Parts: sequence; C-alpha cells; structure tokens
Amino acid sequence: MSDTVPRPEPPAGRASLANVNLFVRDPERARRFYVDALGLRDDPRSAPPHFVLLDAGSGCTLTLQDAAAMGEPLDRLGGVELGFELADEAALEPARARVAAAGGAAEGVNVMGWARGFDGRDPDGHRLTVFVRAAGGGR
Repeated sequence: MSDTVPRPEPPAGRASLANVNLFVRDPERARRFYVDALGLRDDPRSAPPHFVLLDAGSGCTLTLQDAAAMGEPLDRLGGVELGFELADEAALEPARARVAAAGGAAEGVNVMGWARGFDGRDPDGHRLTVFVRAAGGGR
C-alpha cells in the first residue's frame, strides 16, 4: 500500500502545479529537513546524490537539486516561499519545533487573517510558511 496521494487531472484548459524544484547546497541534508520537519515522503523516482524527489502531498512533488552540479550560483538560493498546510491547530507547535530541530529557522506563531501559522526558513534559506487555514479561509 502506497502513501502517495494520487494526482488529480487538471481541468481542461488549466495547468496544475505538479512539482516545485529547489536548488540546494546539499540534497541529502535538504531531504532530511523536509522529511523530518514537515513529513514529506521519499519518492521512488529519486536519483541521488544530485537529484532528490519527495512526495509533497496533494499530488505535488518537491525536487531538491544540487545547485553546484547544475551550475547555479549558491548566493542566489532562497528566493522562493513554500507553504505547507497542516490538518489542525494542535499540529502547529510540534511542526515549529521540528523545523528548528531539523536545522531550519522558525518564527513565532501568528494570525494572518486567513490562517494561523508561522514563517521560517529551511537550511538553504528558502522561505517557509506553515499554517492551519482559518474557518471560512477558503481554498
């Protein structure tokens, strides 16, 4: 039995985000962060050491690619923000602690109008927002 969420087909004429590719300094360290801190799962299509693929849920994958191997300048890392939705508010503080324990940075929990959550960064400096959608916050 697989824990991979089947990817729904996008509606006709509309694109659906299926993958986010992050250039990182160390794909294995980044993999450990996203697995340990946020619960993403290894995807069998990974090709370490330069290319790691994770199941990010909702049919989307996260690719962690070695920036140096791809010729990407390391001083340009961190220019994206990833949003991770949690199932309930009780999961916020444990997720915040896991982000910090896994080598990331986590700010305090705050209310954003549409959600309650926290901002942070992964070990490569990519911005994170981890949230629980407020009642009536829409999708």
